[in-house]
Amino acid sequence: MLFASQEGTSHSASGVPCQDDCWASVEEVDGAALLTIFVADGAGSASRGHDGAQNAVREAIAFVTSRAHDDLPGLFTETSGRDLVNAVRGALTAQSDNSGIPIREYACTFLAVLSSAEHGTLAVQIGDGGIVLDFGNGLFVPIEPMGGEYANATRFVTEADAHEIVEVRHYDKSAVRAAAFTDGLEPLALNQAENTAHPRFFAPFFDSLSSPTTPDEEFCWQDRLTGALVRFLNSDAVNSRTDDDKTLALAVHQGEKQVVTPGGANHEQDNPSPLGQDGANAYTPDDRDNRGVNGIKIDTEVTP
Repeated sequence: MLFASQEGTSHSASGVPCQDDCWASVEEVDGAALLTIFVADGAGSASRGHDGAQNAVREAIAFVTSRAHDDLPGLFTETSGRDLVNAVRGALTAQSDNSGIPIREYACTFLAVLSSAEHGTLAVQIGDGGIVLDFGNGLFVPIEPMGGEYANATRFVTEADAHEIVEVRHYDKSAVRAAAFTDGLEPLALNQAENTAHPRFFAPFFDSLSSPTTPDEEFCWQDRLTGALVRFLNSDAVNSRTDDDKTLALAVHQGEKQVVTPGGANHEQDNPSPLGQDGANAYTPDDRDNRGVNGIKIDTEVTP
């Protein structure tokens, strides 16, 4: 798994903090691995958009955790997807009531991916941004990003009819690869005219997540990838294409990842790292903000 949110240049210039929030995890529930990805983007017009996005992700985690332990198969239904949106909106309504601030000031988009080998994959989306899935036959976009009544507008989980307008898709298969992102990355990640994913945008991340590691390397490898993702989201190549906040969360099914036992094959030679020449260099978490800029190399020439 890999996830990060970074402030857009327009927000930096105006002093507005990042309005995005995200989460990704794999938890074992009743002996089954459950992947969860949540992404939320506070509305630019909402004074508490970031608070709304944070609370939306927090409530989604609580809802899925509780529902998964009570009835994991029942979590993978369209009804459950709508219940998730109702729970998120309920949390934001309570936040609004407690603060005395109108709920529209907490407006945010909301995207979720749940996947399990036993129960398939559920995609939930209200608003713009995107979800990309791969069941072994290539990347596809299960839900078209939502527009609003006017240009450059979208829909939000805070709306009264959120449970009706939300799009929910269930698939019988578990995702081999999954990603979710906010609208700041749409111009790079999607062919927006055809609503298709740009494979070259996602490939370096998915390839890196699939790269073999030893058990001892796993933590540092994950931490190194996160640092590379953060640098990518803050890079000139990305900021020249978008001035909005940027969030990207990705996961690769563990079956796709090769774990090499110590003394085994030289995986650094057999599987060159997309991280560059320093990809195999070990470091401590305290060093991650001080190392060089050799990170994931993304094909930023992809045109939408």
